Amino acid sequence: MRSPFVAVGGAATMVLGVAVACAVTVDPPDLVEDPDAGFSDGGGFVFPGEGEGEGEGEGEGEGEGEGEGEGEGEADTGTLNPGRQSFSVDVAFGGATVTRTVVIFSPSTVDRVPLVPAVIALHGNGDTPDAFATALGLQATAQAAGVVIAVPAGRNRTVRFDTFDFPGIDWDAYNELAQNEDLAFMDTLVARLANTGDVDTQRLHAFGYSQGGFMSFRLGIDRAATFDSAVVVAAGDPFDNAARLTGAARDIPFVLRVGVNDSFLALARTSRTNLQTAGHPVLLTEVPGAGHAPFPVALTETASGITRDLISGQLLAPP
Repeated sequence: MRSPFVAVGGAATMVLGVAVACAVTVDPPDLVEDPDAGFSDGGGFVFPGEGEGEGEGEGEGEGEGEGEGEGEGEADTGTLNPGRQSFSVDVAFGGATVTRTVVIFSPSTVDRVPLVPAVIALHGNGDTPDAFATALGLQATAQAAGVVIAVPAGRNRTVRFDTFDFPGIDWDAYNELAQNEDLAFMDTLVARLANTGDVDTQRLHAFGYSQGGFMSFRLGIDRAATFDSAVVVAAGDPFDNAARLTGAARDIPFVLRVGVNDSFLALARTSRTNLQTAGHPVLLTEVPGAGHAPFPVALTETASGITRDLISGQLLAPP
């Protein structure tokens, strides 16, 4: 199968895809639904078209977990160190300063080579950076692929878009910058990564699962001048708007991955078609037997293995 990272491919209804409480946990070697570990999935609902009934979906979940390996530090300035570090990020938004947090996994080469590529990995609703990283093996992938992986913490709240309120959302994939704390957070985080002096921001990629996948898609379009590729898992275009995709600063590659039993399968297929029409290289993988949660893998696959393959593929995208 041809990779979109190395080969260039080819009246909108507004739809918002919202997947509530989609934390992932792992019971090696396969992901399992594990309520005791904090996993909960309320499924997903799609923003209704005008005149249709409003869909609802609820769920709660707290992901808990520890990062792999050793080495933890707090850092607000200076260079990155190998292993796990946590940062606070002050974001200017709405005339005030909002403090957000991010966990960063760096390879052992981070202090030995001039600049390394980076991936911003976005978790689902109700999850935490460390639980997400543990479930997907992000620290091991950072080391194996020689990449900095930044895992920002979403802020779970009710997001208002237009006249609708969406509860339990960690990432606002919908509002414009002036009303969008999360877009401001992403812009600030990119600047902070550049200021470390260790990250090559000309090789920057977005990766997201569930609600984080919708945010990754948004970054791949609205921040196409900044990001070189976008991986979107169990999600799609948060607007389902083909015309909007033509406004990207450049046509970066997208990889979409969705379970065949996921309620967002149709949206992922439409998103693929619309991306191709807009000129973006794109690959859609439909995973047999998988639903929305946990992370969609086939019986012979593991979440950590697929994640490593996806991120390693992203590094092939031209800057």
